[in-house]
Amino acid sequence: MDLDLKLNSRKVIDKEFKGVKNGYEPLEVDKFLDIIVQDYVKMEKASIDYKKTLEEYQRTLKVYKDRLDKLELNNAVLSKKMENIADNDNVSFNNIDLVKRIALLEQALSNAGIDPTKIK
Repeated sequence: MDLDLKLNSRKVIDKEFKGVKNGYEPLEVDKFLDIIVQDYVKMEKASIDYKKTLEEYQRTLKVYKDRLDKLELNNAVLSKKMENIADNDNVSFNNIDLVKRIALLEQALSNAGIDPTKIK
């Protein structure tokens, strides 16, 4: 987004006016133009700083967009895997229940003084 400025600080400094009999006071004009030049210098510096900042933000944004794309891909893969697990919900819960029951039975055998690993 470049500003289409017709002047810059150098053009203002180098500008020479023709003298006229009933013209303006040259020193007053010169002081005013000095103020304009100072403003142009500040604007030019700010413009350069803003462009650098914008470029930095654009690089950072690209990094985050790349990360987001990777995470969305990983999410899609994991969602697909979860669909397969969801299809087997009953089997998964049955297995968990069985493991819990086995653990309780082993505990009961241990409490009764029987080593569950030696049962055949």
